[in-house]
Amino acid sequence: MGDHPQRLLLAHTDTSPLTTPPATESSQPRPDQEDTSTQSVDEFLLLDDEVEDRLSESWATTLVGFVLEGNRYRKQALTEGLVNAWNLKFGLEVSTIDQNHFLFQFQHRIDMENVLAEEPWTVAGNLIILESWNPEQRWQFCNASFWVQFYSSTLDLLDINLGRRYATQIGSPTKIMLIRGTQGGHRQHYLRARVKIDIRKPLRSIIPIRLRNGLENTIQQRTFFYLEQQKRWSCKQTSVFV
Repeated sequence: MGDHPQRLLLAHTDTSPLTTPPATESSQPRPDQEDTSTQSVDEFLLLDDEVEDRLSESWATTLVGFVLEGNRYRKQALTEGLVNAWNLKFGLEVSTIDQNHFLFQFQHRIDMENVLAEEPWTVAGNLIILESWNPEQRWQFCNASFWVQFYSSTLDLLDINLGRRYATQIGSPTKIMLIRGTQGGHRQHYLRARVKIDIRKPLRSIIPIRLRNGLENTIQQRTFFYLEQQKRWSCKQTSVFV
């Protein structure tokens, strides 16, 4: 099927009566032969630490991607369009696992880290969730990083030290920035945060605040791509190789 190997299972049915063939000279173990019938099935081939470390290192720069399909897309949109957008310095091997799961094996860690740092990525308008390879080969594909903007009519609430507290109301923040200046003749003043969000949960658009003097205010947040796409997202624990 497609681009990945399939398992072929063959079943043989024998309807003849079960009989035990008589022992013959060839079927009886000779004294000079080793009887392997009593060998323990619990004996395993043990890999030494050097081999395990080498295997682990060879997969350390591999990401598994899951495309949350809503719009139809061609494979070239991923293998060419997305990869070109990543602007890699070193090589990359892309493998298809199934229709919407892909392996990205980077030649250098710096490329992989840059790709993760610039999430979210899309394929023909579909969000692709990237997770690091793990030996258990099980992934959730339920968390993605987004850039979130926080606004308030009370400018003193747009404090970079408060930004992390705002961001934790919707996810796990990794970066906070205060944006101030002028763009297109309009004054810009807001907080910008990079937040890892569980896409299964509804996103809070307003964060209410009460000051010690009893006054109430709100922080509004905008995560444009997330709000547009969330209505068609779903996820569950996935084991893509089982």
